[in-house]
Amino acid sequence: MPNNNLFYNAAIEGYVAGSLKGRTLAGGNPIAPLVNSGTPPAIGGTPDPSFAAIALAAERWAGTLDAAIPTDDSASPQPGTSIPTSVITTGVAIVPSTDATGETQFAQLAKARLIAITSYGVFSGRYDAQPPADFDIIDGEPTAISYTSRASLVAALYQEFAGTVIAGASGNNLILAFGCTWGGFAAILGGSPESAPVDTTTEQASAFIGALAVATDLLIPFDATITISDVNGFPLAPTGAPSGPQQRQYAKMRLIESITLAYLEGRNTFGLVAQNPGSKLSPAIAAWAAANAPVVANAYVGLTAGLDLSTTSAHNNPTLFNEAYCGFVAGALAARPFGYGTTVVVDGVVTTVPPFPLPSSDPSYAAIAAAAVAFAEEVDATVGGIDSTAHGTIPTGAGTQPITVTTAATQAAVSPTTGALQTAQMGKTGLMWGLCRAVQWGKPLVGNVDDVTPSTYSPAAQSIVAAYLELCTALTLT
Repeated sequence: MPNNNLFYNAAIEGYVAGSLKGRTLAGGNPIAPLVNSGTPPAIGGTPDPSFAAIALAAERWAGTLDAAIPTDDSASPQPGTSIPTSVITTGVAIVPSTDATGETQFAQLAKARLIAITSYGVFSGRYDAQPPADFDIIDGEPTAISYTSRASLVAALYQEFAGTVIAGASGNNLILAFGCTWGGFAAILGGSPESAPVDTTTEQASAFIGALAVATDLLIPFDATITISDVNGFPLAPTGAPSGPQQRQYAKMRLIESITLAYLEGRNTFGLVAQNPGSKLSPAIAAWAAANAPVVANAYVGLTAGLDLSTTSAHNNPTLFNEAYCGFVAGALAARPFGYGTTVVVDGVVTTVPPFPLPSSDPSYAAIAAAAVAFAEEVDATVGGIDSTAHGTIPTGAGTQPITVTTAATQAAVSPTTGALQTAQMGKTGLMWGLCRAVQWGKPLVGNVDDVTPSTYSPAAQSIVAAYLELCTALTLT
């Protein structure tokens, strides 16, 4: 039994998103999509060996990291001043829907996604699922990978930055501010051989991201569909049958996280720390945040329209649709300019080459949103009408939880009235995002009708769903 079920699943999400980044789930001669035996959505009798290997490696990482972080409960929150997420001694998620303050929902979303992005950072671009290739290069020498060593470093990062998940936090929309922060962290941590240490340089580099999140939060108005009030910005409790707040909070937090991750890939703030030493650092942080916040805010506004926020949705699983949509956005925008110019900060001076940033109404955002919708529709159709209260769960069998409510032939998110429901929703949606972002990473639009034709994405969707179904068996769903 994990110490923290939510964190265990988040570690799997991060491992998958990182280790499969930029890879095509295809193989053989002639090359063809990798799928499990049987027709999706069935897992089939024989999982593709590649997916089984990934699942084993992901479980190994999740177990090692989980052991490095004690149970995050009210008796001993992790870290000590933060809002707890788990039931004492059991590791099961606290029920968030009965906490009218929104603190539990905030903590579970914020902390689990912090675990996911730090895990993503250390595995970004590294494929460890084949045991013969398990090595690190340390001081020029190949050394067997130590997941224990990595887990200790990631746990230290978690303890450092989860200290901001407190009852005294405030903002316009806290989950958007934290989504922006974690997306930025994922970008600057990506590709580290083990993990960035908790030191002055890491804290200074992260200060750029924190300032960006604050500035971005100020540009996005209070959103009453996800947030209780603009006094402190805590999220609405995920109540309702179905739960509109749950569906909207998952989707909007993931979207801004995806945009920030994509934008800051290739714009690592560790370099800005070196360029702006001493007394120049604070002005540089403020100037950089002010210059770049409109980029993230405009992209968020421009791309929100493609999300499925309806509680009477025609999609099979709206939360999975939204994760596929956001994964596509994160992949298509990865390390690309969000304008026809750029902005740099040296010695506290911002130099901007216009026009920058793109306005939210720019046609490029409309094109990306349309393509992302087509991709997400194909993924949703491939998953099919399962994982709902009316059609069974993924994976099948006792102890698993549905993530979708079906009512009169329409679907929406289940309200997490138990800790197990929150765990299942967060784990499955995170896994879907990780797979979609990894497979679509760096793939631009082709610029014709194929972009917005769902069948264009059929081969990729089949492989993604096959991998998703297999990897769901690695999640903790209680």
